[in-house]
Amino acid sequence: MRDLKLNLLQRVIAASVIFLVCAAIALIEPLRSGNSHHILANLSFALIAAVFLTMIGWFILDGASRIKVFGLFFIMVSLLIMTVPLRTRSQQIDTELRLQGIRAVLDEVGEDETIDPAGVVAITAEELGFTERRSERLLGGISRLYGLDTIEYQTLLRTQGDLEEELERITIFAPEAQSTIRYGDVREEAPASTVQTRGWLIFVGISFFVGGLLALSLPEKLNEWLQMGLITAALLLLTPLVVSVLSAMIEILKRGTGGIPSALWWVIGLLAFAASIGAIAYTKRQNENVVGGTWQIVSGVLLLPTVLIVAGVGKQTNVLTMFAESLRLATPVVIGAISGLWSERSGVVNIAIEGMMLAGACFGFTAYFYLGDMMPSNQALFISVIISIITGGVMAMLHAWMSITFKTDQIISGTVINILAVGLTSFVRRQWLLSTDAGRVTLPSIAVPGLSKIPLIGPVLFNNKPIFYSMFILLIVTYYVIFHTSWGLRIRAVGEHPHAADTVGINVFRTRYIAVLISGLIAGLGGAWFSLETVGGFDDSMTSGRGFIALAAMIFGKWNPFGSFFGGLLFGFADALGTRFQILDVPVPPQFLQILPYLTTMIVLAGLIGRTASPAADGVPYEK
Repeated sequence: MRDLKLNLLQRVIAASVIFLVCAAIALIEPLRSGNSHHILANLSFALIAAVFLTMIGWFILDGASRIKVFGLFFIMVSLLIMTVPLRTRSQQIDTELRLQGIRAVLDEVGEDETIDPAGVVAITAEELGFTERRSERLLGGISRLYGLDTIEYQTLLRTQGDLEEELERITIFAPEAQSTIRYGDVREEAPASTVQTRGWLIFVGISFFVGGLLALSLPEKLNEWLQMGLITAALLLLTPLVVSVLSAMIEILKRGTGGIPSALWWVIGLLAFAASIGAIAYTKRQNENVVGGTWQIVSGVLLLPTVLIVAGVGKQTNVLTMFAESLRLATPVVIGAISGLWSERSGVVNIAIEGMMLAGACFGFTAYFYLGDMMPSNQALFISVIISIITGGVMAMLHAWMSITFKTDQIISGTVINILAVGLTSFVRRQWLLSTDAGRVTLPSIAVPGLSKIPLIGPVLFNNKPIFYSMFILLIVTYYVIFHTSWGLRIRAVGEHPHAADTVGINVFRTRYIAVLISGLIAGLGGAWFSLETVGGFDDSMTSGRGFIALAAMIFGKWNPFGSFFGGLLFGFADALGTRFQILDVPVPPQFLQILPYLTTMIVLAGLIGRTASPAADGVPYEK
């Protein structure tokens, strides 16, 4: 296909034809049904589809770098944001028409009477002046009436209430629509930022569109002065002045009781400024479009608050609670990622993290149940955590024995351990734990003296449970040992060039055994987080694939502890976001919210985070 060459005029004609075809398809429904208010909304979808198909064709003809793929993503998101008013207006008119029809039906039906669906359609058609076929299609969007043979008065009344609530929610782009982002407990009169939703979405939409356009249109190599000028323009448009950032932060730290209307903008500006510094360095190192990459990463910072702002229209959401939940839910993922890092840095693939965590969770809780009556609860919990860690180590030694000594395929070995853990823990639960009255006691919270009193971040970071703290300790210790000690150099050597390491006297087998053992001990600690720190019990497959998500976080972090931490935080945020959406009653199916962490994993593993290179000997059995 790349041999096919099209000039600019031919490409414009092809893009126009694609849009016309998409527009024609989009217009079929409103023209057939008579819903003229759907025309603009459907045309907006046609525009998005045409842009997507045109870009895909361009990529097929000319090839596409990762920056250009991201550019297409940002343009698609910007078009979705900027065309929101068209879709919400169409939805609002549909809801108003349904509500008008249901009210007319309520006027005709007595409180003790029922009516069949055909009667509802007939009354609605007469009230609105529609044909019965059009009214039937209109009322087909009411889920409460779907599939009913007879409809009671109370059902109609509840349907009217649902439609009135839906009408109130369709205010995302109204001039008066606002979101309140609070920085602490509302009962403590914590400071808050009030954001006009429409203004914010326009701001973000323009930012995304410009970032995507620059990524798609600018060549990878530009004059240095032109690069600096465009990057400076991006920072001026997307990042508020540093003085304003600092003054707003000082106001927040003072915990003033009044609202801080501009605080959110300054906080996001500070994050965008920090992201831009990293973005410039990253895109230069990758030899890619520096301007486009920088603008995209800076714009990407805006994506997270945008989600919260849109979800919280007309409501309040606590950004500190969201951050705390993200950190808490990221704990097992980060610990699992560190576990995998120890093993894979030595050259042994460890997909058995899931099984090790599950076994640790099961046997740790089983130990607590039997020890809880013999000694004080806190002491029993501490010993149970140790049992969880040892259990993970035992499973790791089994993995090492099969993959290092017998040179079994490491993927097969890990899969066997995962299956073994599922069966063994289910058996233990059925035999001993289901018949018990095991309590829901968990590890106690520990407040760090002094630090827990820091405004805003103190309760989030320094008033938590032991395994949460151990995550940060493991991060620092792992980074120091792996990258700044001679023993860590040996581990990396046997993972990169085991024959060279053997030549200089390093025992490859022993080093790999120790690394895999440490990996299992850490995974066992991650398992204790589920049963002993969070739930206070054990359920079948309670790790819910977090071991596999941990592997994705490790790849995201490019086999680096701190990179893995940010990868884990991304998955923790996706998990916490689903919970927050349900609390805010966002009209999104709960099944979709539950798949967010796994969907994030798929996106990461699909390679959107860039090219990654694992240790050279990772997964390769060593032969002397």
